Amino acid sequence: MSISLFADDTTLYYSAKCPLHLHRVLSQDLSTLYNWSKVWNINFNPSKTAVMTVSNQRNINPPLFFNNIHLSETDTHKHLGLIFHHSLSWHTHILHLHQKVMTKINRLRSFSNSLPRHFLLTIYKTNILLIFDYGSIIYDNCSDSDKHLQDKAQLSAAKIILGSLKTTSSSDVLLDLNLKTLIHRREISILRYFSKIFFRLVLCPLPLNLFRSFGEFVPYTLCHNLDVQIPLL
Repeated sequence: MSISLFADDTTLYYSAKCPLHLHRVLSQDLSTLYNWSKVWNINFNPSKTAVMTVSNQRNINPPLFFNNIHLSETDTHKHLGLIFHHSLSWHTHILHLHQKVMTKINRLRSFSNSLPRHFLLTIYKTNILLIFDYGSIIYDNCSDSDKHLQDKAQLSAAKIILGSLKTTSSSDVLLDLNLKTLIHRREISILRYFSKIFFRLVLCPLPLNLFRSFGEFVPYTLCHNLDVQIPLL
């Protein structure tokens, strides 16, 4: 069993192919956690606890109990702003993100006639574009249709800022506002994160020698006589 802590949020997780073995381990861990809470006089709220089985198969799993209270099962779970689905699909998260973004884009449209272009562009970059960027290197492997949905939303905002027609070329609109496509932004973010891992500026979730499995590397000469090899993904 593994445990992850963030502020007052605690996540228990365990991987196993056998549902009975999975249930046995998690039940024992929940029992241990409950006994520990009694010793240290800490109260947990079982009603705010949910169980999610990450699998493509929809098996009927034995129920889990915490403090004799049945824990409800869910197909999705929101963790640190990202919505995880039991099948590891990002479609639910993208739909939630799209709804959140479109609400702000509609507000942007409501005062587009009363504010100059540079004000509207600043509002977009500081209030809407950041929503797309949050966690983007994690959900970058979403489906092409989900990626298209995001780019369509950005294009809608860009045309509102410019006051252009719906038939205006998307490339011309983005070029006029000096905006990159969201796919391009995610590619840049991934490369930046990789460089931070390479230079040990952030904790590396994977061993660096794992990147050798990508095959061919392209050398790049950087400043201060530092060289880095970027894998061709």
